[in-house]
Amino acid sequence: MLSSLKNSRIIRGFVATLLGSGASKLILVIATFYCTNKLSQLEFGEFSFIRNTLNTILCICALNFTSLCTKFTAEAYKDFHSYFKLAILFIFSLAICVAVGVVLLILTDDQLEAITGSRSIVSYFRIIGALLPVFLLQPLIEGVLRGIMKFKLIGILQTVSSLCFFVFVAIGIHIDGVGGAIIGMLCYYLLYSLLSIAVLVKQVRLMRILRFSLNFKKHDLTVLGTMIVPVFLMSFVEAPINWWAQVLLVKYDTMASVGAMTAILQIRNLLMLIPSYFFSTFMAFAAKMRAEGDMMNYFSKFDRIGIYIFLASIFMLLIFAFLGEFLLSLYGKEYVSSHFALIIALVALPLMLLSNLLKINMVVMEKQRLILLISIIWNLGFIAALYALLNNNIDGTQAYYYAQGIGIILMFVISFYYYLKDKRRYYEKV
Repeated sequence: MLSSLKNSRIIRGFVATLLGSGASKLILVIATFYCTNKLSQLEFGEFSFIRNTLNTILCICALNFTSLCTKFTAEAYKDFHSYFKLAILFIFSLAICVAVGVVLLILTDDQLEAITGSRSIVSYFRIIGALLPVFLLQPLIEGVLRGIMKFKLIGILQTVSSLCFFVFVAIGIHIDGVGGAIIGMLCYYLLYSLLSIAVLVKQVRLMRILRFSLNFKKHDLTVLGTMIVPVFLMSFVEAPINWWAQVLLVKYDTMASVGAMTAILQIRNLLMLIPSYFFSTFMAFAAKMRAEGDMMNYFSKFDRIGIYIFLASIFMLLIFAFLGEFLLSLYGKEYVSSHFALIIALVALPLMLLSNLLKINMVVMEKQRLILLISIIWNLGFIAALYALLNNNIDGTQAYYYAQGIGIILMFVISFYYYLKDKRRYYEKV
């Protein structure tokens, strides 16, 4: 078994992703430690709010399309119509991004203040609106590179850009405090996108893809209604609700609670780092197995990976819960008081990871409408629970992770039910 794992293309791709992308995430974590120790918790909350809002916008316009980019690219070697689907995906994402950018530019200062809750950060959203069409290209291009299995190249690109993030933000803080940090962060997003474009031009024959894209059939346009639009609508559920949850923390508590929530989220993301890299690698292989009709191997791999992920996540959450106070102290002494909120966040980790694995099955099986339905159900559960907890004077950061845990349970139960249904349907045909 060890020999087969060693020779597995999935494992080799995962290791390449882990080494490169893992290094980039480590740099981002160190950069965050630098920010939390140079800025007050309130200032870091403001910095985090803008970064989280930008990520929310990118999630709506592009990030949720990354898995589809990987799927279409991985399938293109078997079906050239996937090139057309990929082109449609890029055009659709760009159109949405331009529309959002225009809205950010034409809204008045009073309107933006009403939305964000702070006049001091309005000017940064103008910059975001102008640069948004460029920002969106990075996650889409990364999805394409995963589809052609350039995992090592992705890792190098992420590591270089993360180093730039650290340098830009550090210089920004030195020059102009939190304002300089925000400008440095925006420079990082811009450079990351430009580097991604340069890499794509070098790695992919764009004219060949364009030629294939023009030879489409009318039936191929159905990809908009069956896959792209449902994923887009899902973005309008998940990203805005997650952003609105942060707005609620600010209104019911303070901006400092957003800082504490962000610090805890980063610690939990450290635990999710290795599995998430594996999932992004596995996506390309799962799409290929389905394209080849190798469904026995397909479901066998999902079952084994699920067991390994669950056991490993239980072990790691216990370790991180024990080290919680120390980890929070790295952000600053004022973050240690959020230790219990960290434990709440960690308890939901196993089901969150398993849900992400099961989502790969739904993407590959082209069940984007089901993904949308699950997203609506669990996010409504999350935001309803958060309202109830905050109105009962529960600590803001703890309330956020209690409510999120309730939503994650809903997401896992529904996802697991439909995975078993897919598996049973396949074995009944055999």
